[in-house]
Amino acid sequence: QSVTKLSQPPPEMDFRRLGEAWSVSLIVHTPKGWVAVIGGGYNAATNSKYGNMVYVLDLNEGGKILKAISLPDGNPNNGIVNSAPAPVVAVTADKTSLATYSGALVYTVDLEGQVWKINLSSSGTWGASQRLFDTEANTTNGRFVFHEPALAIGSESKLWLYFGTGRMDKLQETKGSENRMYGIRDKDFPAFSVSQSAFTVSSPDCTNVTSGTIACPTYPGKGWYRDLEPNEKVTGRPLVYDRTVYFSYYLPLTTNPCKPGEGYLAALDYQCGKKREVVKLGPGIPTAPIIRDGKIYVG
Repeated sequence: QSVTKLSQPPPEMDFRRLGEAWSVSLIVHTPKGWVAVIGGGYNAATNSKYGNMVYVLDLNEGGKILKAISLPDGNPNNGIVNSAPAPVVAVTADKTSLATYSGALVYTVDLEGQVWKINLSSSGTWGASQRLFDTEANTTNGRFVFHEPALAIGSESKLWLYFGTGRMDKLQETKGSENRMYGIRDKDFPAFSVSQSAFTVSSPDCTNVTSGTIACPTYPGKGWYRDLEPNEKVTGRPLVYDRTVYFSYYLPLTTNPCKPGEGYLAALDYQCGKKREVVKLGPGIPTAPIIRDGKIYVG
């Protein structure tokens, strides 16, 4: 019996760049039907052959690839080979009346902290992508992203994305990482503008709100960021509730890495990042916060 060896799979079945697939699939209806959207997976930040992708799969055709979207390195010299371990999130018309399109605008943050926007809507080019923001991560500051962003509509009717950095595969590491919590504003939402260029914390419209004296500015700013203390790492997707964004984070022990460090929950103003409260949770690594009946729960 003869066997035919293919030199390469057809494009609609070519998953050779799929890494360790950690993310839960996003199921969403688009102008091309029901699709599943997944991050390309983890690559230990070292292997350029896989992981740096987002896949859009056709659920009506057995999961064939409708679109494979590349997420290139923002800085080839930062020591991080990019990948996409975090889940993707979407804004659809059933989530906000501001979404004047059918289908979805999809957002994801890759391993090296680049925020991406993908158009799976009825407006503009289906499957187009653009980079909105770059955390300027490198192996020294340790600003790796493993969790999906949380989304909210601000008082000026623009979309905000909230996420934090921290290397989840090396939580006990105490080499002085410089992680942050971010609130980034998509000024073009609900439109998809291919001409929008990515910005960084160096932008004059991205405010450092680490100081407790920062007053909430009147936007049109592009966003804010808050520095964590050395070695602190965000450990889950943020929660947005009642104009407050909650971040769980972890501080390992520098004296004994075999014992658990301390967990914390920070409550910040969702539009300007001003600190409202920080709760010390005790020993252990906190999970992402959730809310039920007006109470916040953290594992």
